[in-house]
Amino acid sequence: MPSIASAHGAIHIDAVGNGSISEQFTRLPRHDWAAFASSLGVTARNVKRLDDLESVLSEASQHDGPFLIDVKTGVFPAPNRYYMAAAA
Repeated sequence: MPSIASAHGAIHIDAVGNGSISEQFTRLPRHDWAAFASSLGVTARNVKRLDDLESVLSEASQHDGPFLIDVKTGVFPAPNRYYMAAAA
């Protein structure tokens, strides 16, 4: 599958896989939600690698107050069993 900046997950997968709608309509602008949260005074972290998630979750669990974790994921077929069942 082509790599794009951001997309509506299941809708994008369907568009690319089935050609039901043009893939361009599933694209989203890439936002740095951690930077946005920080600008509002909320502690936030970006997670781009699975190996980093555990330490960020640990940090969040010890934090007193709101804590945003922005997890960047890739484009994968069948993101969950509910989508898979609906697609069948």
